[in-house]
Amino acid sequence: MLDDQAVERLMADLELPDRGRELVRHARSKSPVRQVRSTLSNSVISQYSQKMGGRHLELESRTVESAAATIYETDAACLEYWPQPFQAELILCDTDGRRIGRTRHIPDFMIITKTRILVVEWREESRLIKYSLKGKQYSKDENGRWHYRAAEEYFGGTGLTYELHSANELSRNYVLNARFLEEYRSDRAPKLDLAVSRTLSELLIAHGAIPFVELIQKHGFTADQIFLGLTSGIGAVDLNADRLDATADLIIFRDASLCRVHHIIHARGEESLPLPSVAKLTQGTSLNIGSQAYTVISTCENGITLQDSRGELSFLSMEHVDALHQSQDITSIVNPKGEQSQIRYVSQLSQEQLERALARYHALGGSGRSARRWRKRVAGLSTLAEKLIALSDRIDERGNRTCRISSLSLEAADRCVQRLYNTKEGRTAFAVWEVYENECLQQNIDAMSYATFCNRLKDTGSIEIREGKRKAYQVNPIPLVFDYRFPVDGVRPHEVCYIDHTIWSIATISPGGLDLGKPTLTLATDGHVTKMRAFYLSYDPPSAAVVLMVLRDYCRRNGRLPTPLAKRLYWLEGTMSHMGTVFTLQSLTAEKPLSAPVRTGKHQSIS
Repeated sequence: MLDDQAVERLMADLELPDRGRELVRHARSKSPVRQVRSTLSNSVISQYSQKMGGRHLELESRTVESAAATIYETDAACLEYWPQPFQAELILCDTDGRRIGRTRHIPDFMIITKTRILVVEWREESRLIKYSLKGKQYSKDENGRWHYRAAEEYFGGTGLTYELHSANELSRNYVLNARFLEEYRSDRAPKLDLAVSRTLSELLIAHGAIPFVELIQKHGFTADQIFLGLTSGIGAVDLNADRLDATADLIIFRDASLCRVHHIIHARGEESLPLPSVAKLTQGTSLNIGSQAYTVISTCENGITLQDSRGELSFLSMEHVDALHQSQDITSIVNPKGEQSQIRYVSQLSQEQLERALARYHALGGSGRSARRWRKRVAGLSTLAEKLIALSDRIDERGNRTCRISSLSLEAADRCVQRLYNTKEGRTAFAVWEVYENECLQQNIDAMSYATFCNRLKDTGSIEIREGKRKAYQVNPIPLVFDYRFPVDGVRPHEVCYIDHTIWSIATISPGGLDLGKPTLTLATDGHVTKMRAFYLSYDPPSAAVVLMVLRDYCRRNGRLPTPLAKRLYWLEGTMSHMGTVFTLQSLTAEKPLSAPVRTGKHQSIS
């Protein structure tokens, strides 16, 4: 964290106007300018920041602001990041420059770097799309970047750069990996032994890349030693692509260059069906992207490496290939045998098509005429994805599937739905259909039947607009997980702890015959490994004192506290030491400050 003099020198070097300097000073002294709130759509997170002087930052979103703060915490270019820095009075204008209103705007972060000072706002992609449809203040340019015109105009004269980012830009794997390595990067983490460091470095140099499980089972390293080596520069992984907690698939590379080459050239698990594997994109395949011709050099589960006519190499991820295919920028492909076909994906096959293709795949060894025809289809194909696509049928595409209803009739139906059905008055579907039918008669348009109109209402009708958010919440499907992007149970042991109280179903009596009632059992469970870490049995009702007692037992049994609480106590220890007060946490200086999971298949152990 910078001191005031360093910030003043930086603002002078950047030649910030007086208005911008006042905003920076205000953010560094008054941030946060408002108290964050928890609603139905977000949760407040208190996040410890070592970069910001060991303080706890109050953030308003677990999946957006907290994730962005984690990236800023590990970004070497970011010197400081202040949440809820200041409040701006924005003037809203239309495209002609005419004022149409004003609004208050509190950005999410103010970021200080060596080259500029940024004001950053993070929003979910769905919310940005909703805002852009309502007016012209929010827009997306041809490069995929979002803009908030009123805010950019306000901060344009301050020397501060305003940026609006979508939550889709956050690297989920990087955030999870950064949180995973927090304790290993901490000043309290034990130092890696020099002999272990030297041995690990020599092994990686000799082999180039070694699987994580092999380093433990064959070479005798512990999980903590490997992760400490990664934080100290020994070995490399792609934090944006790999998951450190998925140790069964984790590979440790010699350096970052070798890791990058591996992800571009080598295939890992090429028979992974959930990924959008592309049919007939084998080595030597030619394809056209726009007006440029390319040749496939290699394929992997993450993408393909292409070579143009000048011999230059480029890598395309599967998501990028799919986007190009959907936009029809990839017109056709020609395999090495000269056969031309359209691109198809495993993800495009229905469940019935996959089942029929799998049945044909398992029957390839038969002697019948059908088996011989299927073997001829898969001749020359190497991957399971290619074979399944070649064996798949097109039963779902049979028949004339073009819409028989005219576009004018569909537009009239949608207008009636938006004007009459999606309202708080709650009109019935039949009443709206009668209005639609009369409009079609007046315009000499063939109207759809009432049954077809009701089927269209399933897609265009809005329960939220007609009956409110609570009714829409009741009819929506229940998600199986809270958030697949950021596991609510954490990615390592001791990261999330659940404390629950239950009345034990036993009656107790004192030696003198006095009825003592039923005791209360308090359990502390590790959310990641679903293991009971501590318990406390007493006659006291659930209270803060009972929670403190079970945390005391947690510390006694595990030699540490859950990660969020331990960070707060470390901060308290440092704060009181600056005040001249001695505050020791002997119970936290344990033999096992770290404990990393090692997963092999369905089983896992704690090293």
